[in-house]
Amino acid sequence: MAETVTGPLTFGQLSQLRDTASLPPDARYQANVWRAGQLPPGATAAGIRRAVTAIRARHAGLRSCYHLEEFTQTVRPVGDEEQPVAVVAAPAETPAPVFAERLARLLASREVDLTTEEPWRVVVVTEDGRPSHLVTVVHHIAADLWSENLIAADFEHLLGGGEFSTPADSPLELALAQHSPRRHAERTATEDYLREVYTAAAQTPARDRGAAPMVTVNAVLDSRAAVAGAARRAADLRAHSPSFSVPSLVLAAFCHTAHRVLGATDILVHTLSSNRLHPGAATLVGNMVQWAHLVSTHQDGEPFEEFACRLHDNAVRAYRFGCYDVDADDRIRRDVESTIGPIGCEISLNYAQAEPAALPTTAPDLRLRAVPAPYYGGPEFYLMAYYGSHVELTGRTRLERFTHPEMENFLLSLHELLLPSSD
Repeated sequence: MAETVTGPLTFGQLSQLRDTASLPPDARYQANVWRAGQLPPGATAAGIRRAVTAIRARHAGLRSCYHLEEFTQTVRPVGDEEQPVAVVAAPAETPAPVFAERLARLLASREVDLTTEEPWRVVVVTEDGRPSHLVTVVHHIAADLWSENLIAADFEHLLGGGEFSTPADSPLELALAQHSPRRHAERTATEDYLREVYTAAAQTPARDRGAAPMVTVNAVLDSRAAVAGAARRAADLRAHSPSFSVPSLVLAAFCHTAHRVLGATDILVHTLSSNRLHPGAATLVGNMVQWAHLVSTHQDGEPFEEFACRLHDNAVRAYRFGCYDVDADDRIRRDVESTIGPIGCEISLNYAQAEPAALPTTAPDLRLRAVPAPYYGGPEFYLMAYYGSHVELTGRTRLERFTHPEMENFLLSLHELLLPSSD
């Protein structure tokens, strides 16, 4: 039997580990990601177990343990042990889809011991004795949204009678490549870029954030009109920047609104990068996402279209340097702040092209709702944007005097920029 192999973490895994460690111990379950999907007709528990065995063999990150003190991962051999698959019957009084989602949320609320447990859980939900839904829960260090989609596609392929002829990309192999001497020039170029960004951000006067960061409001805006509107406006802007996209438009609208609200000329922007263009990552099940950093500059009187295209070009450059050693990033930022000054304003955008919960059929085209405001100690504004059957914008802020009506106005202003101009 093959032996276990231990090696370093990828940059994405290390970034997630640092984020998880920053959470209070009783909140670290938030690093779990879950999915509850409907199974194809004719799926059997035995077939699902065979698929789980094949997926575990294909993706090394799902049969790994992660050592939080040493920042290493240990990959177990393919035949070391089987991933257990639980089978749970949906109660007669609860529809299977509802029960599956509730079960997924329950399992995701339990912290995984990464040092001893493999980082995923699989449960088959049955209805009237037949498998109807599949629940998967994976720790974020071993999966991002791209990875979840890969796992779901693997299940569909295997349950349909398919097999795999080529191995998937390996997180450990990628980690070894990222730390290797032959990547020295790439790492140096990335660190030079990070220093450039933080230097520009530190030259902007810092704002008085108050004695303690705190969340005052967390509001959600849903819109069906924004789907067609944003797609049309992004298409128009591709005449100026050929790669311009809906995510670029959301980023531009967010930054433009933040410039106005914060009264800042320059803002440090963190936008999530999937990093799937890097070699060895296309079929990798593991966490690759990291914050890509750039500085957004607002020029008085500049048309929004010009601002959006200029910001898009800067973001594309930022994504090129979006895969980095997060500890080096932290060191560079602290060094810049100690020699030049503190960072001024900063905001974050997390964008996902995924299908959120559908709007009720009776809901108006545009609606705002308040949701609980959990602790969030990050930048002035954080925006989570989903783009599916409708656009969902979730805004959070830690500005102490920012009220719920002001957050509504913030999201509505952002939303208006997604729509085509009236002229």
